[in-house]
Amino acid sequence: MKNKFISILWPICTVIALMGCNLISPKNGYIERADVGEKTDKPNIVWIISEDNSSDYLQLYSERGAKTPAIEKLAQQGITFDNAYSNGAVCSVARTTLATGVYAPKMASQYHRASFTVNVPEGGQLIHQYLQDIGYYTTNNSKLDYNLNYLQHGAETWHESGHSATWQNRKNNKQPFFHIQTIKDTHESRLLFNQKNIRENKHKYNLGEIKLAPYLPDTDVSRYTHAFYNEKIRVMDSKVSDIINDLEKAGELENTFVFYFGDHGGVLPRSKGYIYDSGTRVPLVVRVPKNYKHLVNSPTHSRIQNIVEFVDLSATTLHIAGVDIPEYIDGKAFLGKNVHLNKAEPHNIALLYADKMGEKFDLVRGLRKGKYKYIRSYQPYLPDGLSNNYRFEMLAYKEWVELYKTSQLNATSSAFFKPKSPELLFDVSNDPHEITNLANNPEFKNVLLEMRDSLNSTLTDLPDLGFYPESYLAQHITNQQPIAFGQRNKQELSQLINIANLQVLPYRQARSGIINALKSSKPMMRYWGVTVAASFGEQASELWPLIKPLINDNLAIIRTRTAEFMAVSLNKSAIDGLAITVNRSLKYIEILEALSAMKFIKEFHPHLFKVVKLSPRIKTSQISGVIKSLNK
Repeated sequence: MKNKFISILWPICTVIALMGCNLISPKNGYIERADVGEKTDKPNIVWIISEDNSSDYLQLYSERGAKTPAIEKLAQQGITFDNAYSNGAVCSVARTTLATGVYAPKMASQYHRASFTVNVPEGGQLIHQYLQDIGYYTTNNSKLDYNLNYLQHGAETWHESGHSATWQNRKNNKQPFFHIQTIKDTHESRLLFNQKNIRENKHKYNLGEIKLAPYLPDTDVSRYTHAFYNEKIRVMDSKVSDIINDLEKAGELENTFVFYFGDHGGVLPRSKGYIYDSGTRVPLVVRVPKNYKHLVNSPTHSRIQNIVEFVDLSATTLHIAGVDIPEYIDGKAFLGKNVHLNKAEPHNIALLYADKMGEKFDLVRGLRKGKYKYIRSYQPYLPDGLSNNYRFEMLAYKEWVELYKTSQLNATSSAFFKPKSPELLFDVSNDPHEITNLANNPEFKNVLLEMRDSLNSTLTDLPDLGFYPESYLAQHITNQQPIAFGQRNKQELSQLINIANLQVLPYRQARSGIINALKSSKPMMRYWGVTVAASFGEQASELWPLIKPLINDNLAIIRTRTAEFMAVSLNKSAIDGLAITVNRSLKYIEILEALSAMKFIKEFHPHLFKVVKLSPRIKTSQISGVIKSLNK
């Protein structure tokens, strides 16, 4: 009887004793470490992501930036990457790249607010699911926003995902965790204030100390917007401090790799959505825990100049955790066992992409390699300043547009509203704001050709599905694995890229190739034929007899590009034809593509625009918003 009583009492006493020693925390519902220096088999990994800020907004990177003591402390205890790139220039695209480790144009996930979603590569899964497979507790607080099929890749794939998700609920203190914490205080929506806000709060800031990018108009609105955003950076930094304090209090800090980075660049005009450094170069600081220093061969408080990109961040996370990196992942690890950080690894190159963003369509690709940045615009007749309804609600954008319309800008600031060159080449080490285009400078001809060839090889090898317009992909990729679809169509995509590259030739050299494309029986060949013709403007007006039949082409997107050709090459209006597509089409994306062309004509060829009755059969808030802007 006595032995039986002891056997019952013993576990109860043990639990009470453990609680008295603070080894169990009922408040948090998880078991704390008895020894804060105790090491688990695998490191914890935390991603702290701030929204919409390029590295320039942190004093750690630029004198124009805000002081961020918490992030700077991480840098002292870890590694700062001076040339980290998000690949995509807008949130859903960049996050999809992070979640999959795959370049977005390879799997048709490069469209922001796309008309369709895609699946991860066949046999693959998201990064956090690989970690789950080896025992990690995975939590996401709280943003998903992937261009993926949510039925397969949504919140239910995490142990916890939502505003209350925390690693602290893992089953015991030995279980490693992967946690993503998104800080939203720096999102562009915070800059949608009005003039009253400026009047009432202008006195808080010394606007004379603000250093603006040279392409922005130097006005109080621009300066106030920058100063206000710096304040949001400081708020974000305080929340980084809170996350670090929680890890330290729980005894987990020295068991945890902490990655702090921006989800892409931003957020003043000519940043988010554009693949200039202002839109894609992000802060990246990795705090190295004492218990896992053996996985990093670089000393703490060091700065790395090698180029890394988001596909590498995904690969690095898997490698640190001990997961074999799947073959389909495009990145290479820059930290972890047997990785030599001080060498030019993973590959000292970054692929950059921008495409459809909301209702704005503009196919742009780029490459950062060494100290050079190469940007290729495939619809160069579209100015960067083609508006986006949501983004252009920012006062700094509105003012910039008005100053352009009233001829109050210098040449550098006006360039935002002018047609682009098909090729841009920048020496970002000497021209960090990417103002001086070296593409036509004979001294840089060899660099230009090397960068051009590198980008073409990269896009052909993927292959880049963006050379099919979104409406075409929406029709042909349904229920298919996008990467497999790309491989099956790799030859045609290569041909389309070759046609698109006629844009970089003098017109007389490109002419026969354009004619062959326009005469093709293949619709995508004709599509690129008329797109390239439009890029040559009036020079290609002689091709109108060949292009005119495309007004009635079976594909709406070809009719839409023909309307753009008429505007830029012939100075003729095609608003009525675009309106027919808007009013008759039963496909949302065809309607939006046509509306985008109408917006382009209204904003940059206003003498060709007229208000017409638009009554689309499909109504969405996005379509209604564009129609409203056209009717103003």
